[in-house]
Amino acid sequence: MRILTKELLRNAESIYKVLIESSRELTSEISGVCKSLHLPRVKVLLSLREFHEEDEEGKGIFICGLYDPVSREILISLPCLLKSGERFIDKFLETLSHELVHHCQFAGGPDKVKLGV
Repeated sequence: MRILTKELLRNAESIYKVLIESSRELTSEISGVCKSLHLPRVKVLLSLREFHEEDEEGKGIFICGLYDPVSREILISLPCLLKSGERFIDKFLETLSHELVHHCQFAGGPDKVKLGV
């Protein structure tokens, strides 16, 4: 039992490190996009948590992403992406794009975003 516990803890630590490094890399990539659009930087965090909110009828529904305008963070729920029934990469890109729209809205709307064209 003791060996199993140590191995599980090592595995958990490895998963944590992968999530942190992947979040850093995503944040770096998205920072370039934000810079080109003259938007404030936003942090992207991958999470193993499931996020829920209520629909119009008060039923709890899973959501794959959240945007926090105060901390300027996008949280992406990996379990939701996996359970969506869609291709993982497609759902990931859809979720990230959706949350980036919220970041643009909070930063002042499309009229304040300079596209450089």
